[in-house]
Amino acid sequence: MDEAVLARGLQVRSVVKTFAGSGDEVTVVDGCSFSVPHGTLSVMLGPSGCGKTTLVNLIAGYEVPTAGEILLDGIRVRGPGAERIVVFQESALFPWMTVLDNVTFGPQSRRGRTDAAFRERARALLADVGLDEFAYRYPSQLSGGMQRRAELARAIVNEPSLMLLDEPFRGLDAMTRELMQEQYLRLFEAHSRTTLFVTSELREAIFLADRLLIMTPRPARVRRAIDVDLPRPRELGMLASARFREIYEEALLTLEEPTWPTAATS
Repeated sequence: MDEAVLARGLQVRSVVKTFAGSGDEVTVVDGCSFSVPHGTLSVMLGPSGCGKTTLVNLIAGYEVPTAGEILLDGIRVRGPGAERIVVFQESALFPWMTVLDNVTFGPQSRRGRTDAAFRERARALLADVGLDEFAYRYPSQLSGGMQRRAELARAIVNEPSLMLLDEPFRGLDAMTRELMQEQYLRLFEAHSRTTLFVTSELREAIFLADRLLIMTPRPARVRRAIDVDLPRPRELGMLASARFREIYEEALLTLEEPTWPTAATS
């Protein structure tokens, strides 16, 4: 296969991240290696505080690895870039802007203007997430789930090479969270953006993922990668399937194992 094709997607290679503490250094990520193939959705799953958000910040370019390297489509990550878009746990919508202006903010910032094509694309994305009628509302006039949908549209309109989602549905009620999972899957299946999704919810992880990346407790590294072979498009009824239960049990056993050996996966 052509080397350019093999290089596409995200590659994290033997990454270490150490922070200076009060008199001591604290290693949060230690020898972490994994890949997210182009056009696929990998879900990083692990206990709270294990280092998942630190890895997101490293991939986004907000932090610099102490050792190792991160590449996207064969190019080494050396800082923040528009080709990598992060959707955080907390809402980042500008409260003084309408939903439509929030969604078009990225293209406008880069180009100095928002042309008709981008506004048309933004309106189409808002329609995709069920917010077309709310384009001229303000974030305070939206529910939590609607704000999450607006943020997803704002991320996708920038046409990033990589989507990074750091527990974006955390804090939503159970029903809204399930609806958001279905909504995001529809967006992913329509646009096929290479995606790394972070969560601590096992059912959510399996429902979304092409591949699970199960992390060790801190310092973070990949303990095991599990391919999720559920067919796409997906629907909530798959949560009751025999194959879903098999993957769930396999992942749960991995999470519950008492030893945490170093593992690298490609």
